[in-house]
Amino acid sequence: MSEENIPAEFFEKYPEPEIKSRLSRIWEQLGKDWGTQEGASYLESLLVVEDGRDREGFDFAVLTELLLLEKLHEEAYPEFIKPTWEKSFDFSGDSDSDSDSNSD
Repeated sequence: MSEENIPAEFFEKYPEPEIKSRLSRIWEQLGKDWGTQEGASYLESLLVVEDGRDREGFDFAVLTELLLLEKLHEEAYPEFIKPTWEKSFDFSGDSDSDSDSNSD
């Protein structure tokens, strides 16, 4: 995958993307993973801060570009959207907090 896969709608709004000029590693990864589950997960990881992790964050220009890219990706590839509740819970079965949850 490459930059050509990113929708023209994005370039109509941002003909000279800040992400591309200032954050080239992120831009290259987005182009490479566009249209895949990895791309959806990567966009989400850029926009969501996990518990216990400090991040500086993005300035407004980059953030608005990332939000539009996420929107366009979700519209084009809805099969990769995780329901909000699925993002909030760990269903792997590895959690110790589930043991004896119904004992009275």
